[in-house]
Amino acid sequence: MKNKLLFLLPFLLSSCSGPTNFDGEIKQAKELGKIIINNNDSLSLKSCSKNFNSFALEFMTQYFLKENKENNNLLLSPLTVYECFNFAKECANGKTQSEIDSLLSSCENIPQDLLYRAFNYDKKIESDDLHEVDQLTQILDNSIWIDNEVSYKQDCIDHLANDFYVSSYKTDFKNNPSESSQIINNYCFDKTNGFLNPGFIFDSDTYFTLISSYYLKALWQEHGSELPLTVDEYTFVNNDKSFKKTKLNQKIEEKRIFSNDQCSSVMLNDTTKNIGCYFIVPNQGYNIIDIMNKDNLSKVLSYDYSNDTETKYVYETTCLFPSFTIENNVSIREEISNLGVHDLFSTKCDFSRLTDVPVYCNDVQHVNKIEVGRRGIEGASITAMVMCGTAYVEDKRIKIQQNFVVDKSFGFVITSMNIPTFIGIVNKL
Repeated sequence: MKNKLLFLLPFLLSSCSGPTNFDGEIKQAKELGKIIINNNDSLSLKSCSKNFNSFALEFMTQYFLKENKENNNLLLSPLTVYECFNFAKECANGKTQSEIDSLLSSCENIPQDLLYRAFNYDKKIESDDLHEVDQLTQILDNSIWIDNEVSYKQDCIDHLANDFYVSSYKTDFKNNPSESSQIINNYCFDKTNGFLNPGFIFDSDTYFTLISSYYLKALWQEHGSELPLTVDEYTFVNNDKSFKKTKLNQKIEEKRIFSNDQCSSVMLNDTTKNIGCYFIVPNQGYNIIDIMNKDNLSKVLSYDYSNDTETKYVYETTCLFPSFTIENNVSIREEISNLGVHDLFSTKCDFSRLTDVPVYCNDVQHVNKIEVGRRGIEGASITAMVMCGTAYVEDKRIKIQQNFVVDKSFGFVITSMNIPTFIGIVNKL
């Protein structure tokens, strides 16, 4: 059977013209209101992050095993995968639901309300000319798009809107799949702040699709000023042993460096201290895929990079790192199946909490883009599950200055409130 979801080449995505107004709204997600993240919320998120990291790193392991075959750069977002399956579980019944439950079992104590507020949290400051400057922008959005002729259960729609912040829409997949595709692409483009167009093409066999998207923009320095570059060029060694001459960005942090026998890593923060960017570099005798595993990354992410106030030393680390951009558009159906979800992709699929119409999941498409540069980080991710029918104090400590140079293939993790939002490998510049 042919795939029900295709994707366009990146150079075809430059135009997002087309219909953006439509009469297909079923129910809007519950309003968040003013978002405040207090100390208790931060502590709760820190507590939840260990559970979420377990899911994130299990998924990462499956993804890297499948995709790391041609020295390509890799990128994934555990957050949108989790969110998409988390509300899909609320539509499912029976064994389909229990398999998704098992997939997300490590995350069962994570409150959806807190998670959704945390990933829609913005922060602004007032500039010298009294204009507000965005320091941190995050947009997490969940939606479900149902064909006009497919019946649905309103109580499930209401539950998704009120408890999982899912907006529901109707569209004409059956008779006008091209327009439906364009409407959904424009919607995703808008929800990722004009940064990512997934280029989905749905066909007339699509009954409904569940979509989760996330957008992040964070600055290294207030007012968005650029980091300084090194005076000299460094030789960056790609994973295939080729190399590229490039100047590196310089960011100074009062942080320690993590090191074990496999790798070294450092963690950089944005201006708000909510976003973390971890650079992970393999040690001699290891390659990048050796170190990007669950056990090692668990140590990297749980290490306390901050200075120990009880010692007489304070570490000041200058991280030298390259600017980079990664984009990808992949199916993750195989990875999800390898993690124990099977009925979802077969005629045994049970989505009877949402609809009595027999459906199955034809594909799960995962689209990502990230740019890390002199000003900061900008990234977006979209996961789509396509369902078809079948039937200051003076510091007197001694300062130790050190450099952390990222001049060969490396891994990276971007976190928000300690939760991984993007994980990737840069095999080549």
